[in-house]
Amino acid sequence: MIEVNDILNSCEAVVSKSKYVNINYKEIDKVLHLFKKTKSSNSLVSDYMDLNKLNEEQITRFFLILESIDFCFWGNLKWTVSYDGKDFSGYYGMIIALIRAINEGYDILNFDYLKDINEEDFEHILRGSTKIPMFEE
Repeated sequence: MIEVNDILNSCEAVVSKSKYVNINYKEIDKVLHLFKKTKSSNSLVSDYMDLNKLNEEQITRFFLILESIDFCFWGNLKWTVSYDGKDFSGYYGMIIALIRAINEGYDILNFDYLKDINEEDFEHILRGSTKIPMFEE
């Protein structure tokens, strides 16, 4: 199973040689605690998923996965995701698609599952008003 530390270790050579970008590891813990303790009306994630049910590693994985697949959302037909009687598009649509997948029982916080995910499951997770643009890419 791939762990968060495996990802960090694989990036170590790049990070150690970086001149202009640094990671403040102390702040990462603070942000994770804020996500768990704060339910802001502006936080789409906490509005649709109880972050208190996730541990810090799972929260980190959620946002790592979100940012990893955050890509082109425009097309001839706008890709939107319907959930809980509301429509979400773009980045917010991706957040909702991932939350919906977790709530439907997809093990998307498990990197082993994701590295072998089949196209059919991934397309189902990202289902919306139209096929998400650039799906094949």
